[in-house]
Amino acid sequence: MGNSTTKAAPDKAAVLKQARAYKRKQGAKLPLTIHPSSTFGRWCKKVCGRVWYFGPVLPDSKDFGSSAALKLYRKQQEDLEAGREPRVEVAGATIKDLCNAFLIAKDTAVSSGELAPITRKTYRRTTDVLVRFFGRGRALESIAPEDFGRLKAKLAKHLGVEALAAEIQRIRTVFRFAKAHKLVAEAVEFGDFKRPSQRARRLARQGNGRRTFTAAEVRLLLDHADVQFKAMLLLGVNTGIGSADVGRLPISAVNLENGWLDSPRGKTGVRRKAPLWNETVEAIRAWLAIRPEPPKKLARLLFVRPNGKPWYNATSSGRIPREMALLFDRIDKARREKAEKAGQTPPESIRHRGWGYYTLRRTFASVGDGARDPRALQFIMGHSPDSGDITSVYLDDPESERLVAVCAHVHSWLYGTPENGDNEV
Repeated sequence: MGNSTTKAAPDKAAVLKQARAYKRKQGAKLPLTIHPSSTFGRWCKKVCGRVWYFGPVLPDSKDFGSSAALKLYRKQQEDLEAGREPRVEVAGATIKDLCNAFLIAKDTAVSSGELAPITRKTYRRTTDVLVRFFGRGRALESIAPEDFGRLKAKLAKHLGVEALAAEIQRIRTVFRFAKAHKLVAEAVEFGDFKRPSQRARRLARQGNGRRTFTAAEVRLLLDHADVQFKAMLLLGVNTGIGSADVGRLPISAVNLENGWLDSPRGKTGVRRKAPLWNETVEAIRAWLAIRPEPPKKLARLLFVRPNGKPWYNATSSGRIPREMALLFDRIDKARREKAEKAGQTPPESIRHRGWGYYTLRRTFASVGDGARDPRALQFIMGHSPDSGDITSVYLDDPESERLVAVCAHVHSWLYGTPENGDNEV
């Protein structure tokens, strides 16, 4: 058998160690530092209290990419030290210039806490789409409306209606950045490069079928969940909390003595408060009784994975896919075995395309709307008030009784009563 000629991928830790050694050797001649968050790190410098990035650490370069990064830093140094956004020449600006400038701005927004890392990661995927389609050297001034038409047609071949709408919105955001930051002399003409109509999006959602659990399905989830996951599921259907927020929920946000959740929504920062059912309080108490001692940096979190890691990762979607999938499979298996023993046809799978922990939030919103108090429902879910509604500026938080009424309505739907049965959606 012949020897393999495949070159091994460079080790990140080794590359970072070598790059830092090179930086120390250069001393004052290289005033940049290395941020290790990306594949092999990025060259950066803190100026006027903000961290600015100037390019990746390159493992196959003699100077690890520092020369190009230093050149860009020197070019932007005057603007940065004056507290201005760095200028980029309009003449000849390319897709590469636009994408780099856009991502640098988003890196700054992440550093200041204005943008979530997962959102920055999503924008990176969008800029990669632009580079692949237009080419990194394509001049911005040469892009015409028909180019965007071709791009939309290509995206539509592999994206659903909602995903296409989101991607088009992100691409328009990137190109609007070009005009706002003077990378182009005139605003980019998009032509018909618009999001699908509301009608098309509504029809697509209807074609996907129902997107909420029935009361019976939620009870199945609770019956088959372990202690920790049962508490997480109850919080989802009781308060409409999403997967990212339940994963980073601090213990201090849950008052088990008076039975309230009080925690801002991570995505919007909007205050959220909700009464907890007795079943939810009991499930959380049961989990805390067996909760293993997590690492010190995670001690504040209510929920932690069995391996000691957090449920929420700032650079991921924050979903809880594996655990929900395993729970769906466990339920389907149990129901299938029960049906086979009884000689019956197995029931429909509890798993549906796109369903996960967030489906509990959709379910809470759909059922909670039946309480006929939109303002209270909005407050519980942590939704931002309508920016076009000036009245919302003057409104105080809804009274506790209104919040209790919404959650009580969902509780009646889930557990039912002898009078009204399951009241399934």
